[in-house]
Amino acid sequence: MIGSSAGGQPGAFALPAKFTALRDIMEEKVKVGLLYNVIGLVQDCQLPIKTAKTDWKMKIRLVDASIIDEASWDVPFDIFRPERDMPEVGLGDVVVLQRVKVQSYHSNPYSLITNHQTSIRVFKASDIPKPPKSAQSALRPCPKRDVRPELTSEESQLVSRIYHAMDKNLLVDEETFKVRVDMSLNVKDKFSLLKDAKADHYYNVIAQVVRDPYFDYDDKVTMYVSDYTENPHFRLQTWEDLGRDGGDPWGYTSTDPDPEPTRPDWHGPDGKRSIQLTIFEPHANTVRDEKVAVGQWLFIQNLHVTFGHDSNALEGKLHSDMKHPSKVNIHVLDVDEPDTIEPRLKERLKDALRRCRDAEKEKAKQIKAIKSAADAGQKRKATDDLDQKLRAKQRRLLKRQAAQSVSRQDTESPSIPPQDSESRPPSRQAREPPRQQQQQRQQEQQQSNAEEADRDLNPNIICEHRKKTSRNKIGELLRNVTEDIVTDDSNGTTNCIIPYINKSYLPRVRVVDFHPSALEDFAIGKKLNKYRDLFSDEEQSSENSDDDGNDPTPRTRAWEWSFALQLEDVPPPGTNFPKERVWVLVDNHAGQCLTDLDATDLHMDKRALTKLREKLFVLWGNLEEVKKSRSQPPQDEEKKERPVSRGGTGSGKGKGKGKRGGRMAKPPIEESEEEEKEEAAAAAAEVDLFNKPFLCPINQYGMHDKKNNQWVRSFGLFGVRIRS
Repeated sequence: MIGSSAGGQPGAFALPAKFTALRDIMEEKVKVGLLYNVIGLVQDCQLPIKTAKTDWKMKIRLVDASIIDEASWDVPFDIFRPERDMPEVGLGDVVVLQRVKVQSYHSNPYSLITNHQTSIRVFKASDIPKPPKSAQSALRPCPKRDVRPELTSEESQLVSRIYHAMDKNLLVDEETFKVRVDMSLNVKDKFSLLKDAKADHYYNVIAQVVRDPYFDYDDKVTMYVSDYTENPHFRLQTWEDLGRDGGDPWGYTSTDPDPEPTRPDWHGPDGKRSIQLTIFEPHANTVRDEKVAVGQWLFIQNLHVTFGHDSNALEGKLHSDMKHPSKVNIHVLDVDEPDTIEPRLKERLKDALRRCRDAEKEKAKQIKAIKSAADAGQKRKATDDLDQKLRAKQRRLLKRQAAQSVSRQDTESPSIPPQDSESRPPSRQAREPPRQQQQQRQQEQQQSNAEEADRDLNPNIICEHRKKTSRNKIGELLRNVTEDIVTDDSNGTTNCIIPYINKSYLPRVRVVDFHPSALEDFAIGKKLNKYRDLFSDEEQSSENSDDDGNDPTPRTRAWEWSFALQLEDVPPPGTNFPKERVWVLVDNHAGQCLTDLDATDLHMDKRALTKLREKLFVLWGNLEEVKKSRSQPPQDEEKKERPVSRGGTGSGKGKGKGKRGGRMAKPPIEESEEEEKEEAAAAAAEVDLFNKPFLCPINQYGMHDKKNNQWVRSFGLFGVRIRS
């Protein structure tokens, strides 16, 4: 499709409707991606240079009467062709472009670029006759691809009219033009890694923003970037600069029992691997308009590296281009859209991303080392001390409540006040037949038992499906369901066990175990591969296999709740039946409903961990303390599979076998000598579990076992909420 515009008035006459004035392109009155016909004079030229592919690249800057009066206004025209098809141009030559494409490259003004349909005709300035003569005699030789379509006689006369209508004094002089053309061949690749940067030099760099830009007044922006290489002349960044806890920015050795979560604005590497940049207009406007932020990758051209005011460290300055003031030399590289990145930059960006990935892994190792040292050190975290004190108080409180409950059950027995049957007339119930009286008494007794059972429940656990689901025992969940199946052979039926059914249950239960053993592992992080479109599948697989779950950059992970609870039957008061157990899965949705908290990295966010511990104490009482007191010797937890709650598992007293069920092994914990003695004494005293029952809706559903290619029964918790 050919676009047209008649907004320009070059000289004293209007362009034909099929041509577009250059002013319309500069003022963005045309549409990017469409093809236009353009005519203009050569103002500047960069001779052809080899590209990374088979083509060569040449740049011509064009002007016409509509923009010649505007200082520094010209329209760049990029030509990508084989070297043999490149045009020959000189200062003031008239160039006629047919079916040329309008492009918008990053934040630079609109420009022109060749298309496979583009035709280029160049008329030598010194040979162009005065109008009304045709300029056909001044046409320079052109390749076969530019012969068609042929120019009409009116278009050849237009060349003469446009050339002689222009004020040639507004063009650059011949000597300046020649110097610029000669310099265009002295192409020097200014791309450099920051580790090789030296003072008073200009470089092209690819770097990541590691501190949010700071807008100083309206004409400049300050920010830090890094390409994850080290330069001895950069400013030193240490972990002491990253947070208020000195060398422990993540709070592993913090003595604050309730630390406020810190959000430092520094997201870069430590050491001398980052440089401060001061960016001036028009580049600062691009940073502001595109909302450049931490984590984005930039391609920066013509960056001036120099020592700062204190002369102690190198800094970068990005000033406006003196020759082309409107040119923007800072560009955002979208790693999610690799097709938009030039091939010559894509490989360099990949190298930078690999260095970034390696730096993140190294930082994760350092954090892990700090955590291990803090756990094994003599100084215990204040949060652990606080939890230890809380556990002692809570244990005494629960024991008192249990003793009081037993005392009330022994002393309070239902009694009927004596009545004088002769002093009162017979009641309506007495006049009714004995069968109706018996049914009514049974209903009243059932209602009384239900109310009594409900009084025994934990008032802080809310069941959202209390009236919609009939009550059950755990044994009903674990009972195999059979159904008569019609067979083809005998046209009869055979009784088969169904792997699972989709059904909801509502048992009275209490929590007797949980998995994983550490609350910090109740939330799992799924790593988001920011660069999946740039790296190959093999590289991505290698990256995922090296991931140890200690990614120091939370912005690359999505956190979800994922844990399991072992539930045990609790008979209503006055009844007795065999208690059975079952494992139920708590997924992200059920976890959010249960705790009223969003999943996060509990290894890092100590405040969220404390809130979760307080919430779950309401649910399971002193279970966490009991679980620790009964912990087994260290075992290789990595070889144990997660106990997904499936059919037939966890029945009985929690002694299921194999990977499908039973009580889960407890992981080892590191304790101080005093705490080891205390826990040993608690274990010797057989610490009892104190918690209250609650109504727990449970869904039975099927999960596909890919290994054995079969469906297995599974259970999931839903519709339970801990009162805030």
